[in-house]
Formats: sequence, structure tokens, C-alpha cells
Amino acid sequence: MVCSVSLFSQEDISLSDSLAVRPDTIVIDTLTRNIKTISPEAIDKKVTYKSAGTKRNDLKNKRVFMSDQAEVIYDDIKITADSIVFDMVDNTVFATGRLDSVGKLTGKPVFTQGSQEIESDSLFYNFISRKAIAYKIVTKQEDGLLRSQVTKMLDDGTSNIAQSTYSTCDAEHPHFYIRLPKAKIYPGEKIISGPGYLVLEGIPLPVALPFGFFPIQTKKAASGILIPRIGQEQERGYNLTDGGYYFAVNDYFDLALRGSIYTNGTWMLTTQSNYSKKYRFNGQFSFSYANNISGHKGLNDYRKTSNYKIGWTYSQDAKAKPGSRFSANVSMSSSGFDKNNSYDVMEHVTTQRQSSVSYS
Repeated sequence: MVCSVSLFSQEDISLSDSLAVRPDTIVIDTLTRNIKTISPEAIDKKVTYKSAGTKRNDLKNKRVFMSDQAEVIYDDIKITADSIVFDMVDNTVFATGRLDSVGKLTGKPVFTQGSQEIESDSLFYNFISRKAIAYKIVTKQEDGLLRSQVTKMLDDGTSNIAQSTYSTCDAEHPHFYIRLPKAKIYPGEKIISGPGYLVLEGIPLPVALPFGFFPIQTKKAASGILIPRIGQEQERGYNLTDGGYYFAVNDYFDLALRGSIYTNGTWMLTTQSNYSKKYRFNGQFSFSYANNISGHKGLNDYRKTSNYKIGWTYSQDAKAKPGSRFSANVSMSSSGFDKNNSYDVMEHVTTQRQSSVSYS
């Protein structure tokens, strides 16, 4: 007996793979629900603060009130004052001084960043924008003091100032200064201002500046205005002396133009140039011309004279041309120049001048 079974008659049954259709619960990461994002208003560095006196924390408004030698440090910024309020929500600082028993403000805010240091009556600083507003600042810029009623410090390190004065007089109320309605400070580099004018003993003088450029704390020479000295003489009256402009032409040559003016009509102009080349030569050339007036116009003692003075020095470096040397020292002037225009006692008593030029 023969039995045959056809495979085609079998039913096609496919088993479902439960692993293929079962949803993978591992894909859903429940940890992402607990990740906290950083607010764009948050600061990126640690802020430390302290005070020698009282320190009160306002937990509800998230503020810290500090007094007596308060200090806040953020990155390279340091703010000190008698009283400081630190707002941890807005990331701002308000600093101010305190009036003593005689009404003088003590513990004034001092803002320090790098080599820049600014003292003011009050200060508001924002750590996020890195901008500040300071009122009645006093800051030292090279040989002078800059005082400003309103100062806006920007995030690029520069400052816009308004209602400012610049003077080499360090008195609390300077006897003379240059009034600068508006100016911009580039720390460690320069001060650029719009029109300004000179003030002497609180009286504006008819001497205006169309603009101002004051180089400050520069390691190399820079062109800029030469601030005049203010004085008084019995014979010639009030004066502005040695004011002008300095030109830093290049590394080997410069030029200074100076002028002096007196209330009796006397004036003097001076040009001076220094030149130097390493291992070659160095020297100086100067020329002065003065229009001197003495006495009173219309009276017999009235005198008007013109004087001049020329000076030249040259020194050759020994390494420039071994075996030969050239030097010069020339000094000549008209009679009466030193008597009328010099403050050096030795020049007043000297009646002769000597000059020499040598080559060997």
C-alpha cells in the first residue's frame, strides 16, 4: 500500500514575533523631564560678597543689604563702598557712600576692572549687560584728574561721560580746568571730546577747543593736546603757558608746538623736535619767537620788543661710524630773550652763549 502526502495541502501558518511588535519602552527617557535649563539672564561666573558691618538677607525679594566696607567681586570686577545692595534676581548692584557728622560723603563707591579704577558718589552696575551708570566720578588719567557728573560704562570697556572737567590741579575744586560737555574714554588709551573751553577760577576764558584728544597711560608716544599751565605775574598779568599740540610722527621723530599768552598782550610761540635712531644718532631742535610787551599802553613806560631763540643738538653714536665722530651744540638768541621769557636764574645772569660743532 502506497501512501503519499502532498505538502501543498499544508496550511501556511506564520508565527508573529512578539519582540518585533512590542513597543520599546526604553526609548522614552523619563529623565529628560527633570532636566532644568539655564536662564539666559543667569550670570556665568561666581559672585562673592562681604562686609565688615551688617549684612541682611531679604529671602523673599532675594536681595542682600551690606554696610561698612562692603565688597562685591565678579570675575575681574571689584566694587567697594560703604553701602551695597545686591539684587540676585536682576543680577545688579547699587553702591553708595555715607554722609558723616559734618555732611561729607565717605566710603564712596570704587569700581575696579583691570587697570581702570573709578571713584563715584553712587554706582549702579548690571552683571548681565556689563553696563554701569556712575554719578560724580573722579578718576586719574595720566597726569590729570577727570571729573564727570554722569558716566555710562559700556560693555566694551569704554565710557561715555557728560558735564566733565579735566585738570592737572588736584584740589577738590580745581582752580583751572578744561570744561568738556561730552567725551568718550578709552581706558589706557585716550579721551576724545567735542568742543571744550578753559575755565580759570570759575570764570570761562575766551579760549575754546574745537575738539579734544588726550592720550592716557600709553606705553608709546601718541599725538595729543598739551594742557597749558595757568599762572600770574606782576608785570604781565594772568597767563596760559606751554599749551599746544604734540605730534608723534614716527618712532624716530616727533614735533611739539607750544604757545604762551599773557593778559598784557605778550605772547610766545615755540616749536621743538626730538629725533633719534638707535645706534646712529640723537638730538633736538627748537625755535622760539616772542612778542614781549611791558609797561602800560599810552604811557612813557610802554615797550614792545621781539625776541627769538634757536637751539640745536646732535650726537652721533659711536657704533654708527667707528673711527669718526660728529657732534653739535648750538645755542643762540637775541638780546633780552632770557630776561623776558626765562624762569631760570642762571640764564638771567648769563650774558654770553657758546656754540660748538665738531667732527673728528
